[in-house]
Amino acid sequence: MLGHRALTCILRRHIEDEQLQPGDLLFQGESGGILAGSVIRRAWRSARKAVLPTHVYESPAGRRVYDNRNTG
Repeated sequence: MLGHRALTCILRRHIEDEQLQPGDLLFQGESGGILAGSVIRRAWRSARKAVLPTHVYESPAGRRVYDNRNTG
C-alpha cells in the first residue's frame, strides 16, 4: 500500500503534468467537468475489492463513498 508521501508525489506530478491552476478540478470528467457519479462508484468499488479481504468487501461497511464521510 502506498504511504502518504508516495501519494503526495503522485498527486503533485498529476497537477504538474496537467498544468492545473488553483480552482481547477483535480480529476475531470470526459468533457472537462465534474466526474459522473457512476465513474466514481465504479472506481470506489474496484479499489475496495482490490484492497479489502472478501468478508469486509462484502459487508456494508464503506460500500458507498458517502459512508466514509464521518470516518477518521
